[in-house]
Amino acid sequence: MPSVVHDVFPATVVITNADFPTPVGELRSQPPTKNAAYIAIARVVVTSEHIIVARDSQAGPVVVFREAIDPTLLYKTSDPRTKDSYVTTLSGKKIAYRKETSCGCGSRLKSWRPFSIMSSIKDPTS
Repeated sequence: MPSVVHDVFPATVVITNADFPTPVGELRSQPPTKNAAYIAIARVVVTSEHIIVARDSQAGPVVVFREAIDPTLLYKTSDPRTKDSYVTTLSGKKIAYRKETSCGCGSRLKSWRPFSIMSSIKDPTS
């Protein structure tokens, strides 16, 4: 199972194609870079292999973006409330994300864990 290296909630996110003229390090999620796809109130989970962006819906958390990354192209900011973190996917998509100032209270994303595994105290084979 891949290890989680960054988990940000609530987050604002911008996503661009590889040919977007702005370099990844100059993208901004707050205020969002002009002409970039913008996602508000999201959960961003970056693993050693993928980035996953989820939003809340009436049916619960929904993954709206998931793609493989090059972990060497991940930059985690030291100040997530005022500066963006960045990652580039293997296909070249550029993503910037930042922690929102709101609490995310009431969102089911707050407790959503895409990699949590529940185990039983009983052995199902016995």
